[in-house]
Amino acid sequence: PEQASGVVRVYLSATDYAHLSLQLRIVDPWGYEVSSRTVRVAKYNETSGVEISYDIPNPELWSPSNAVLYSYEVSLLEGGVCQDRVSVATGLRSISVNDANRLCINGEEVDVRGVGLGHDRDGYGTAITQQMLLEDYMRVKDMGANAIRSLWGPHVDALYDRTDRDGILVWID
Repeated sequence: PEQASGVVRVYLSATDYAHLSLQLRIVDPWGYEVSSRTVRVAKYNETSGVEISYDIPNPELWSPSNAVLYSYEVSLLEGGVCQDRVSVATGLRSISVNDANRLCINGEEVDVRGVGLGHDRDGYGTAITQQMLLEDYMRVKDMGANAIRSLWGPHVDALYDRTDRDGILVWID
């Protein structure tokens, strides 16, 4: 709870790295920058990418009852001018299983109430639209579930972005 520390690994497809820098900005859910760091690319290793370490003091932790997401934004700078930018939202949390074999998020036991969410629908087979998937997801939420099991592999990324924002746990087969 006092500090979150980590490393963001960035892979580039540029061919000339001599004048490139990467800037990592982390913004909290309320729009405040909580961490920023710029590193020169200089020598790039395609296998390991570029690692940018960060620290976030006193982070707000994600849980099913408090779905707080931070925005991690990496900008590719050439001569100080942004050439490309990628942003990913993620929650900070610790996950463990205690001695009683119970799931714990941030040290607190969590009762998992979930359902399997398929990739098909009667009359449509697997040719469902994102709107149909959202409708199915809303039914899951209306049931009071706090977890879904994605049967037969992953769904579209938009669903998982939504589950992160809504505090829903996900298991992907």
